[in-house]
Amino acid sequence: MICYGIVAYMIFFLLKQYKIGMLNLMGENRYKTFFTNSTDAMFIIEDYRFVDCNTSAMAMLGYDSMEELINLHLWQLSPEFQGDGKKSYGKAVEMMDVAYANGSHCFKWDHRRKNGQVFPVEVSLTDVSQNGKKVLYAVWRDISCRKPPEKELFAAKDGLETVLDALADGVVMIEIESGKVVYCNHRFCQMLGYSASEIGHLTYTAFHPEPDLTYVIEQFEKQMKNELTLAQKIPVKRKDGSIFYADINASPVELGTTRWMLGVFRDMTENKQLTDEIAQQRHTLGERVKELQCLYGITEIIGTPDISFQEVLQKSVAIMPSAWQYPEDTCARITFEKEVYKTNAFKTTKWSQVADIYVFGEKSGTVEICYLEGKRGADEGPFLKEERALIESIAVKLGSAIERKQFEELLKEKREQLELIFKHSSDGINIAEFDLQSRKRRLVMANDRYVQMSGRSRKDLMEVESLDDFVTYPAVTDLYHRQGCFVEESRTCSGVASWIRADGKENYYEWTASPFEHEGKKYIIGIDRDVTQQKQAAAEIKTHHDKMLHLERLSSIGMLTAGIAHQLSQPLTVAHMLLQETLENCKSHKIESCHDAMEDLAEVL
Repeated sequence: MICYGIVAYMIFFLLKQYKIGMLNLMGENRYKTFFTNSTDAMFIIEDYRFVDCNTSAMAMLGYDSMEELINLHLWQLSPEFQGDGKKSYGKAVEMMDVAYANGSHCFKWDHRRKNGQVFPVEVSLTDVSQNGKKVLYAVWRDISCRKPPEKELFAAKDGLETVLDALADGVVMIEIESGKVVYCNHRFCQMLGYSASEIGHLTYTAFHPEPDLTYVIEQFEKQMKNELTLAQKIPVKRKDGSIFYADINASPVELGTTRWMLGVFRDMTENKQLTDEIAQQRHTLGERVKELQCLYGITEIIGTPDISFQEVLQKSVAIMPSAWQYPEDTCARITFEKEVYKTNAFKTTKWSQVADIYVFGEKSGTVEICYLEGKRGADEGPFLKEERALIESIAVKLGSAIERKQFEELLKEKREQLELIFKHSSDGINIAEFDLQSRKRRLVMANDRYVQMSGRSRKDLMEVESLDDFVTYPAVTDLYHRQGCFVEESRTCSGVASWIRADGKENYYEWTASPFEHEGKKYIIGIDRDVTQQKQAAAEIKTHHDKMLHLERLSSIGMLTAGIAHQLSQPLTVAHMLLQETLENCKSHKIESCHDAMEDLAEVL
């Protein structure tokens, strides 16, 4: 009878031990198979309603599908009154409340099949409530054709042993007084590497490493006094001396005058490894999050409007230590050119990481991290390889930020210079949008000198459809063609043109224009120089020059005449003398002499 009592109590105990995790066990394949294929009708009851059942339950009640049973109450599958005359509704609630109060409850009940047939059932309810939900695990056994008690007990014993041996957890029963094992299932033997006969000669202290015995005995005594049910991560020693960790769920059992401890061992080795791995992954993820937060913080600092790169370096060095493994023992320093930026209490130690800052390809500074105390070894001394990548990234980011800040300052300086040139230039400067199809220039921007040169208001210039409406050229059509060509070919062009001012006056200017493109539009930047006075001066000089040339020509004619006169004076004199000689010879009738003189005169002439 003690054996039967032990078997009955073990049934109750196992149901109790698994009440916390019963719903989760149903999610595991091995327990789901057991639940589904059991020959006993099994139900899950939540808030007094059926929420799940196995095929045996449906067969017992004569239903074809689970959907027909779901959400029905216990009394809806019962006759109106039970055998003791109580109404099924009230008694069902009473029985379930007893199970909730005591953890479990067994009783007999009359149920009704789908076809209306009433039959007796032995009901076992176990409280498996979880997370505030009232849940009962129910097992029904049809006792219409009950076997003799002895055979039933033997059958129950055999069935229980089969179930216990099929469990994934080790089950063991120990006599408290002697500490000896009186029963264990097959899984317990497998876990420890012993045979059932070997374990029968051992006490529970043989299953634990000697250095941990004091702690194990303390846990055992707490469980024996019902001060503790689940002892977690208890070291267990196998036959070969290897160690694994188990969660031991145990409670005392009294049968007659003998006290026992019934325990369930769950191997947590894989769980512990997984827990350790998860913890490591969480730690690693936390480190990466810190690194990202550091980089994000530096990026935000760099993006602050109107911040100097000196402020960027000082604020960046302040947040760097938080990204390393041991921020409380970390200090940082940034050196740039001759300036040094560092955290409070910075000091150089042998545990350091350094990365160089490059600006426009030249080494300009360093980023340095130091641990104030020695730490356990990692990838690079006490530092992780990810921290090496982090400090390199910080150096690159700071170098890029300094380049950008220096370029912005240079750009600002150049812009100010250009604005001064634009504003105070003695030449007219303008920017006009150019339409390639119409060859028209629409003014976008101009300095004061350009407006003054035009003789018009800035408003008139901005509103006119084309600036060329105010300009005259030697060949306007040719100029339009040239403008289109140099814009299309992206080259500079120059020439001379004249303004027709609002007062009708014509001013001349030399122009130089260069095309550029912005946001898909064509523009021309032009520089115009007023050459009206130079043009007028050149015209006056030309007039004076022409006059001088005329005078020079007249002077040359006078000199030529005088020369010719001089050249003619001698032969005429000779001719005059020869003529006189001829006349005298004629008067004296010297015919031959006269003839000779006339020939000489003819030769001279």
